Amino acid sequence: MNSAYSKFKNEFYNITFDYPQEWIVNENQYNTVVTIQAKQAILKESDPNQFGFFPNINLMIYSVQNSRNHIQKIMNKTIDDLSKYLSKPKIKSKKIVEANNDMTMVELIYSGLVNNDITLIFKQYIYFKNNKVYSITCTSEESSYSYVVNDFNKVKESFRIMNEE
Repeated sequence: MNSAYSKFKNEFYNITFDYPQEWIVNENQYNTVVTIQAKQAILKESDPNQFGFFPNINLMIYSVQNSRNHIQKIMNKTIDDLSKYLSKPKIKSKKIVEANNDMTMVELIYSGLVNNDITLIFKQYIYFKNNKVYSITCTSEESSYSYVVNDFNKVKESFRIMNEE
């Protein structure tokens, strides 16, 4: 969807990552550290006069005792949360990898129906470091996912925890 990026930086949480330049940033809303949303929804291919869902990125941070033991708990919480808003939520894929800065990162892809007619895709990156969980969830309509997947991957590749001094 985009090739120009801006850098989100929050010194209180010591984090930084890149996001699509023309998207709107809202910090500290809805129990999240930051929500970044496209300025407009992507036109639906099936009906060029009808706009669809606004793609967005949400970051949440949790403190935990032993972050590496919380993968399954976070997955279960995510599915429980999605079940409140979606019908038929399901995990499409799960990968555990070592990420940048000696962090463990889990990449999950979920899907589910909204109002029984719109399928949403949730690409969630969960980073674990120093007894903290950093959960970045990128959400898009399934029909527009191919337009934003590179933007979502850029978020993942650029996410950093800044050095604490």
